[in-house]
Amino acid sequence: MHAGGVLYIKYIVENNVELKNDVKDMIKKDVKAQWLVGDELKQDQFNFLYEVVKVVYDSALRDKLIAGDKEVKDEVVPQLLAFKSLMVIRNIQLKKAAEAKHAKLKAEREGKPLEEKKDATNMTEEEIVAQQMENEKNNGGIGKSEAQLAAEEADRQRAIYGRYWVWDGYFNERNKETWLATVEMLKHINEHVLQDLEDYILLQGFKGEKPAQIEKIIDNDHRERVQNRKKLLGKDGEDFERDAKVEDRKRRFMNGIRPPAYWNFFEDGAATLKVKHVLRHDADPRKAYVDGRIEKILENLWAIGRDLTHYADMSYNRLAKETF
Repeated sequence: MHAGGVLYIKYIVENNVELKNDVKDMIKKDVKAQWLVGDELKQDQFNFLYEVVKVVYDSALRDKLIAGDKEVKDEVVPQLLAFKSLMVIRNIQLKKAAEAKHAKLKAEREGKPLEEKKDATNMTEEEIVAQQMENEKNNGGIGKSEAQLAAEEADRQRAIYGRYWVWDGYFNERNKETWLATVEMLKHINEHVLQDLEDYILLQGFKGEKPAQIEKIIDNDHRERVQNRKKLLGKDGEDFERDAKVEDRKRRFMNGIRPPAYWNFFEDGAATLKVKHVLRHDADPRKAYVDGRIEKILENLWAIGRDLTHYADMSYNRLAKETF
């Protein structure tokens, strides 16, 4: 077509309003997607907040959450977010400590010295050079900077244990000591009382309600969920409802043998067979310990939750809006 030169012909292209609007819509959605899940950290943060909000949604606070209740959004969710974030760090630390203990015991049994990875700040010059040569050998003769090696180690650790600091960019770095001090406190709390802590945070959403009324709301919500599930199961619904009634009786029995009256009475068996926890209307972790540790933890959870939602408030508000 261009053998005789440039083809100077104008083609009439219709003003395709529908296509133009579709492209605009696509760009807007892409910008939103990039902001929400554009990298691994953002994906982890989005998923984490979703799981926290789902805890609220799966409780008797569901209707309040959907209605945009201020107490739920401004008090319950931030404190629950803080608690769940600290529990992630706690569980990673405990897992690493258990692995280190196991490795030490194994080395002692086998009569071998325990190999410990030295920090670069405690190495001699000869050890540093030897480490660099070993790194180059393992990477095909290509030397890597300390930053590259640190990033690779962080990726390796994250693949094994999960992300340690999920909320990078959302809280004031100067408050890390408060985070870590609270994590240490949580290591010295009974598993049942940790569950009570979560329930206690959720119960803040019923502020102003009397205990008997809260119990009624929780029971009605649980019955409604059982009936909804029964309808979805069709012909298997009757069996499900019968099993749910048996589980309710077990739950009521087990709720009576918890701290501070009874300690460390845990249900045996596989996790899938254990009685599902339902929000307890009278959960109060403060009754389990009289030394003030729970009050201090609750105080820190409030402060950390406020920091998470106010330090980078524009980012948090946007993330919360999309999640809710």
